[in-house]
Amino acid sequence: MAMPIAELRIKNFRAFADSGLITLGGVTPIVGQNDVGKSGILHALRVFFEPPKKGGLDISNIHAKDPNAVAEIEVAFNPSALATQEIQIDAKNKIHLTDDFLVDSRGLLRLRMLISEKAIMAFEILIQDIDDDALFPLAIKNHDELLELLSTKGLPAVRAGKETNQQKRTSLRQKVQTDGKGLREAWVDATPIEKKLRDVLPKLIIFTDTANYGIDETPVQNQFKGIVDKALSTHPNAKQIEDDIRGTIQGEFDKVFERLSKLTSTVTSLEANTRVSWKKAVDSISLSWGDPTGISIPFEMRGSGVRRLFMVAYFQYEAAASLHEVEGPKYIFAVEEPEVHLHPGAQRDLDSAFRDLADLGHAVIFTTHSPVFASSASLRDVVLVVRPDVRAEARQVPHIDAAQIATELGVEASDRLVGKNHIILVEGPRDVEFYSNVLSILHGAGHTGLDPSSVLFLQCGGISNLRFSVTTRCIDSAGLKWAVLADSDRTATGSPMGRDAQDLQSTCPPSCATLKFLNRSNIENYLDASVVKAVTGIDCVIPLFGKPTYLAGSPIGKGTLRKIKDNVSIMAQQMGVAGILAHSLDNSGNSEFIKIFEDIKQAFRL
Repeated sequence: MAMPIAELRIKNFRAFADSGLITLGGVTPIVGQNDVGKSGILHALRVFFEPPKKGGLDISNIHAKDPNAVAEIEVAFNPSALATQEIQIDAKNKIHLTDDFLVDSRGLLRLRMLISEKAIMAFEILIQDIDDDALFPLAIKNHDELLELLSTKGLPAVRAGKETNQQKRTSLRQKVQTDGKGLREAWVDATPIEKKLRDVLPKLIIFTDTANYGIDETPVQNQFKGIVDKALSTHPNAKQIEDDIRGTIQGEFDKVFERLSKLTSTVTSLEANTRVSWKKAVDSISLSWGDPTGISIPFEMRGSGVRRLFMVAYFQYEAAASLHEVEGPKYIFAVEEPEVHLHPGAQRDLDSAFRDLADLGHAVIFTTHSPVFASSASLRDVVLVVRPDVRAEARQVPHIDAAQIATELGVEASDRLVGKNHIILVEGPRDVEFYSNVLSILHGAGHTGLDPSSVLFLQCGGISNLRFSVTTRCIDSAGLKWAVLADSDRTATGSPMGRDAQDLQSTCPPSCATLKFLNRSNIENYLDASVVKAVTGIDCVIPLFGKPTYLAGSPIGKGTLRKIKDNVSIMAQQMGVAGILAHSLDNSGNSEFIKIFEDIKQAFRL
């Protein structure tokens, strides 16, 4: 799934003279030692999304505190992951980000803000369009300009009728391409359409690492506006109230129009288009905590740990609420050191909420020193910030040392890495349980020679992440043999494997005895639907690829899907030998599991 935000580059901002291009994933941990400038990345995003209404940057935010420097914050977005790609830039001109060439050569919506100590200097967009001085950039030409260009190029200039402005632009592009013109990529002033562009961007919600987590602080209140909006906008009487508000306002403007119509006949109507914002309907929020003794105290008077747990609950709330809004607005959650004041269990809960949000198309970016957060992230999404001199640098794969990060954060291999000489690495704890049961059942029935007592299934929390790298290094150092059994994440027969699987295939260390991928998407695709119903009460369809669905074809919610995953071990036991064999047949009519286990046995030379 494409994330709403794709890349970031910052120049002359805080510790960064030039960060270089930073690739952002669904969950992006920013790691590094203290005081190297990690938080500068999050604060650059805040400046981009919440620019000062007047003036410029505080001098402390400008690199080397140079009063003559201009900071640049460049952010690239995936157009397909935005709420919409259509922008109404004026009364006669609606443009589509991709179809109308408002993207760069890689198909990204790339915007850049230039800001000094005194003022915002520019707001620009990188566009690839026809290399013609008169036409470039064609997308933001208005209706009259398009007509003039058509006339200049000797093309029919249809002033009204069925021909749209998009068709006019297409005609112009085809004409100059026929004349031999290619494409040009350049930064263009986007100030005239800045508001329209910002309207389609994801919203930023930022949690800074501050000693004051008070709900009465304005930055904190802003983080919880979504709760107010959801509560009020979904109220059964909300639409009626909105209609009443619009009607009342229109009534007042009708009185103005009545007087205007006596002064001129050139205006035939006056319509007030009122936008009702429930977020702004509540001026402030004051929370109080109740304790077991029945005493209620203000939010600010409880300890920082409890207030940080409140943040965990908030992210879990957002993840749960978004389950019903997959096509709704997207958010970028920026969090400074989420582990502060949280014990490891709460950190894992928060990490799980982050990943749930990413699965729904939101992006989570955070600075951290915690191995809980960093170890479960895909290595390609980790950003390492170092500061060899006065300038900070942001490094990513392949310019990143996994061992260095692991040592710095204290990421260690599993304590279970003892007692067996042959290790099979799998993704999660449910995979461990499922494969252990399947192997025991098939070996007990004589269908495979791989002895369960000779191997250890070990989870890495996700293949190709930091913990995987650390674990494989430890296994190699101990002289043990290891293999990998991973999901393919295919979407159909013959389709390419998912990105994680492809990355693993191209980067797996040569010390791996054998690398095996499921033919189907993941282990849920090998379950018996009747057993799923018997164990969980969930009546569903188990496809060969993709996630289970309800009988009518509608998608199963994340909570229900987790219930299925949590019981895969019991389901494997209830399916028994016959069920496992019947539901793991490949295109040749043979059991895929038997083939996998026999290949691993041969690779281990057991």
